[in-house]
Amino acid sequence: MQAGRYYRWTGTTPPAGVTLCALAALIVSPLLGAIYGVLDAFSPIVYINILVGLGASSISGWCVARAAIYGRVRNSSVVLLAGVLAGVLVFYASWVSWLAGASKGELVFFDPVKLTTIASALSVEGVWNLSHNSDNVSGAALWAVWAIEGVLLLGMAPYMAHSTFNDACYCESCQVWMPSSAMVAALAPVSDKGRALRMAFEAGDWAYAQRLGPVEESRAAEGFTELQLRSCQDCTRLHLLTASSLSFTRDKKGELQAKRKPIFSNLVVDSVGLEKLRASLPAAEQQEAEQN
Repeated sequence: MQAGRYYRWTGTTPPAGVTLCALAALIVSPLLGAIYGVLDAFSPIVYINILVGLGASSISGWCVARAAIYGRVRNSSVVLLAGVLAGVLVFYASWVSWLAGASKGELVFFDPVKLTTIASALSVEGVWNLSHNSDNVSGAALWAVWAIEGVLLLGMAPYMAHSTFNDACYCESCQVWMPSSAMVAALAPVSDKGRALRMAFEAGDWAYAQRLGPVEESRAAEGFTELQLRSCQDCTRLHLLTASSLSFTRDKKGELQAKRKPIFSNLVVDSVGLEKLRASLPAAEQQEAEQN
């Protein structure tokens, strides 16, 4: 992998890893979907039900990503597809268990066509309301709610699987996963969305960090440019650099809220370039960079 290029997955799909992804989706997703469906059938608090549903789909996607990482899969498309499968299974299992729970076990169907038919029949009169004094939500309004629920359940699992997996990086030379990124420098804010910084680092102009300079301590709360580094701890030859622009605002309680805008992610830096970058950083940042 050449310096100046960005880290990319090799697309390797070990059969054992793909099997683990599939098993994670096939085992975890129906279980979590069933738990959510039963809760939805008996809990009157709609907002809690929604959060549990999102949690079920998110955990399912996370499990798929962790299975892929454990199985050393290096193909984001495979993980995304497994995440889609997980989302479908969460959605399907939730409907099966919800119908069984709401009917007290009288209606237990696994056929998607029958489930759709029953849903159409239930939508005429509705099955729940927003308060004790209101009519049941029915018709188009109920279908709209179900559609939103479906999008959330179907979409959260692949989103979580993809985002969790893409946060990991693999050293092909050592056949090991790399540790998480660690902050190595806080530089002055950039004014051009980081374009000049990105172009300079892509060209190997590491001295740009020195020209940008460190953020003034008194102005750090206004924002700064953050550099993060991750390195293979086995060979110490593969280094990946990430830069982000951080800005801060205060919420209604007066507490600082950070907003991160990525400038670039996982730029490959060779050992020579890393030494030049470290030499360009202020003294405090040099010490921190050498520890990572």
